[in-house]
Amino acid sequence: GVITGVVSGTTGSFSSNLTVGSGVTIGSAGVATFSGTSDVHLLDSVRLNVGDGSDLTLYHTGSQSFLKNTTGGLFIDNTANISLRVNDGEDGVQINANGSVELYYDGDKKVETYSSGIKLNGTSNVWIQDSGKLICGGGSDLQIYHDGTDSRIKGTTGQIIIQSDDLL
Repeated sequence: GVITGVVSGTTGSFSSNLTVGSGVTIGSAGVATFSGTSDVHLLDSVRLNVGDGSDLTLYHTGSQSFLKNTTGGLFIDNTANISLRVNDGEDGVQINANGSVELYYDGDKKVETYSSGIKLNGTSNVWIQDSGKLICGGGSDLQIYHDGTDSRIKGTTGQIIIQSDDLL
């Protein structure tokens, strides 16, 4: 393509915009504008670096892709839903704007959050390792657990009442 603009000195600086072809303009302040209809391509292992110390990096090695942040938190802000998918569209994590978060296993929804708690879908199990506890109540009033030897139901306030609508 045709390069226009004024380049001067041995440092390669220019005093006005540098235009490459009809779709790329680099301003004298260093801001590049890509306005053509073609894609921008970076070859394998060539990194797109953002920040004074290249704190945020995006690149592809030829077999895997990376988004790497080396300082502070990494925030993804969006005005609508966010989906993390695998296998060309299989749901993994769905974050719904102003709503639930859904977790999937092999495309099947297993966990969903609600304003009042969580819901396990299907025939999901909750696995708690030995000495891990299912704890209920603001003061840990009810605990259900296995201590490695014995299974325990422990109430720390009031009575433990087992109730059924059917008569025995």
